[in-house]
Amino acid sequence: MANIFTRIFNRKPTETVKVEEERGLFDGLGLGYNTASSYSNSQAMKLSTAYACTNLLSNSVALLPIKIVKYVNGRKVEMTDHPLQKILNLTPNKKYNKFNLFKLLMESVILNGNGYLYITRDDKLNVKSLELLDPAYVQPLPQNDGSVKYLINGMSTAVDSNNIIHLYQHVDEMFNGISVIKYASMALAGAYSKEKHSDNFFKGGAGLMGVLKASAPLTDAQKTQIAQSWEK
Repeated sequence: MANIFTRIFNRKPTETVKVEEERGLFDGLGLGYNTASSYSNSQAMKLSTAYACTNLLSNSVALLPIKIVKYVNGRKVEMTDHPLQKILNLTPNKKYNKFNLFKLLMESVILNGNGYLYITRDDKLNVKSLELLDPAYVQPLPQNDGSVKYLINGMSTAVDSNNIIHLYQHVDEMFNGISVIKYASMALAGAYSKEKHSDNFFKGGAGLMGVLKASAPLTDAQKTQIAQSWEK
């Protein structure tokens, strides 16, 4: 993960990005599971297995330290006094600490297939903060030269890739990640239906609704006829 941030933060933006009401934009782009990009995410997270796996993976990544290093005589030396240390390991922005930000980022990758961080900069292009974006509000725009820009709802111009950290799974030709939830939607839907049926069963007292009895033995044809009538 450190290599990702080193490559991004060491590069300077190739264009100036105009931001309209930046503070209001980021305040309004809270990450949630009921957005337009998450049809089955809310159902999936109600499954104990899906919730536990997502929680374990996101927590494990969020706990990892991010080290900034440089090479000195062919050896890696950690730069403990680098200005980015505070942003990457303590307070990436005013809303989240490091753990919470990267936990939400990884949850977004797992559930939506994409995780986005917007890099805000000062007048000298130094990194000020990392802002979490909801994938429902971000659209990658592949360029003819092979680069990618990002159209973000609320911004007047497309954002250069130097100002976006984009983590993804199973990316398609339009540079959109495809989530595990989408790939496993049929299996998750079946598991969700089973848990819902089980919940309704126990809410009803775990008792049978009724038992059919016949006054005399039934033939196979009679049994079939009765079964068909109940299905109707």
